Amino acid sequence: MLRKILKPGRGVYALMGAICCAILAVDIGRVLGLTEYRGMLTYGRIALIVLSGVLFLMAAGCMIAGLRKREQETAVRTEKREWTIYAAVILLITAGLWINYRTVNLAYPLLYDGGDEIGVYALIKSILQNGTSLVTPLEGGNAGADMFDYLYSDKLSFLLVRMIGVFVKNPYTIATLFFFLNHYLIALTGTWVCRQIRISRAMSIAVGVLYAFSPYIQLRFCHLWLTPYFMLPLACLVAIWIIEGKPFEEGKRLRDSRTFRKMAVMCFGCAFTGLYYAYFACAMIAAAMVIRFFAAKERKASRILYPAILIGIIGAAVAVNMIPNLLYWKLFGMNPASEIAMRNGADAEVYGLKMSRMLLPRNFHRITKLWNFTNRYLHSYPLTNENSTAALGLIPSVGFVMSLIMLLSGRKEYRTVSSLNVSAFLIGTIGGIGGLISVFINMPMRSYNRISLVIMFLSLVMAAMLVENLLKKKPKAWLAAVSAVMICVGFYDQTVPWNTRDFSDYEAMKEITDQAEEELEPGDSIFVLPYDDWPSSKIPDGGYMLHMGYIESEGLHWSYGAAQGRPEAEWQKATAEKTPEEIVKQAREAGYDGIWMDTELMTRKNEDSEETERMISEITGAAGTEPIISRDGRIYFWKIKEEKLP
Repeated sequence: MLRKILKPGRGVYALMGAICCAILAVDIGRVLGLTEYRGMLTYGRIALIVLSGVLFLMAAGCMIAGLRKREQETAVRTEKREWTIYAAVILLITAGLWINYRTVNLAYPLLYDGGDEIGVYALIKSILQNGTSLVTPLEGGNAGADMFDYLYSDKLSFLLVRMIGVFVKNPYTIATLFFFLNHYLIALTGTWVCRQIRISRAMSIAVGVLYAFSPYIQLRFCHLWLTPYFMLPLACLVAIWIIEGKPFEEGKRLRDSRTFRKMAVMCFGCAFTGLYYAYFACAMIAAAMVIRFFAAKERKASRILYPAILIGIIGAAVAVNMIPNLLYWKLFGMNPASEIAMRNGADAEVYGLKMSRMLLPRNFHRITKLWNFTNRYLHSYPLTNENSTAALGLIPSVGFVMSLIMLLSGRKEYRTVSSLNVSAFLIGTIGGIGGLISVFINMPMRSYNRISLVIMFLSLVMAAMLVENLLKKKPKAWLAAVSAVMICVGFYDQTVPWNTRDFSDYEAMKEITDQAEEELEPGDSIFVLPYDDWPSSKIPDGGYMLHMGYIESEGLHWSYGAAQGRPEAEWQKATAEKTPEEIVKQAREAGYDGIWMDTELMTRKNEDSEETERMISEITGAAGTEPIISRDGRIYFWKIKEEKLP
């Protein structure tokens, strides 16, 4: 059966296979670079490279042949003004970005609060320097840093970063441009999906633009890899087509359906913008399959259960992303102290979705009274955490409430969208299906509040459908006018202008890093204090500022960034807990040329400023040289290699 399904679309499936083989070959090479192990893995990598080349050629040949055949059979029908929709979307997104971010200096960090965004900047620099997010030779001490203990399924996001990096080398600029690019991609895919489900031009534009300027994306810059959610509308489209039985509307069998091949390609793409979004795509497809099973009059297995193939495609593509992690664990063993290992099923309840938080105004709303109302809720009710980013905004909130009403009322024209919307809510809500799954399967998926993005898109679609139904007997100008009002009201409600901050603290950090580079030579190593786990910080409010030396320097090695629980990190942790004299001695013996101390983090970790002052004094005595101090007094740097002393 599977062979028959694959045969007509062999070019498409060959292309997906070629991409997977190429990724596997590259990642296996990166793992082999960390070990002397060779044997079958080396031969397997060579075989994958050859196979990917063969599959790429096969895909190219099939697609060229298919295009020629299609040209011969039928003339391609295009809407004369369809391109104007996407041109309008691009102009509106550009205008919105200018309104919100016109004061941004691209040479500086868009966000610099010492949170997760600092780890993002470090990862971007690693991608620029090493072509990968997996290994960072200039961090992690003598062993180098790696991210094999942390699961990523973001190959497409990292590819976009590398493409921007061809033209720009500043990691802060790249992060900001990547953030802006996601707005365009989200709006375009959202608009395209609306057109596929027969939403009018005006309403499609409104849905795409409002979805791109969600409160979620503005509040998630610190989690930059969560901002490319442009594949989620495609996952919703696949789910809608499943419920509607779209692959069979052509009067063809599944294996001959072009729609099914489109669905397969969209599902494949969903695996490359993050584990959460791949998981939510699978969840929506599974929900659509269940809805179709009970709604369809014909219960033929091939017409009901085929979405399982799509879930399998997503699962296989995610597995390809994780092969280097699995191979690394096979060679070096699992890490019981990794962040993934520390997560537990109860997190699905802690970080679940709350309807109240979805419908309340967004954090930092433009209207002060609305923000004060939300702020009181955040300080008075339990389980308020990152789910505060799940706020939908006024128009999507109306669409969500109407989804509930329309589902209960049984209106057929709204049933597909409303049933999917309610399904997404039941999956993500606290005590919902996601929490129930976590009781039986302990997965790294814990922040179910992030499914609010699926709910927001479906709610916007519902709002668009309702407006169209209300105005179906009115002139088209009415629809365009309402669309414009929706965009203006929604943009005002969902966004907040980005405030330009004082970057004197960043400039002080950059300045002392430059001074450390002048004192040392390229290739020298710096021992960073205080020690903190990476990526699961133990310092209150996070110790991610310890990345800044690596981000701002070019040729120096830094101890911070070693994977927690691994031997190098354990050695650093044990060394950092010794007396200042022993720290200097052991750092010298290990080949370190300098010591870098972030006094703010040291005080935060020890909860004792006097202890920090004592350590500064004793390290100065043991190093035999006076420290270089940043102009804001935060960073102290000592040279500790005797031959480098004056």
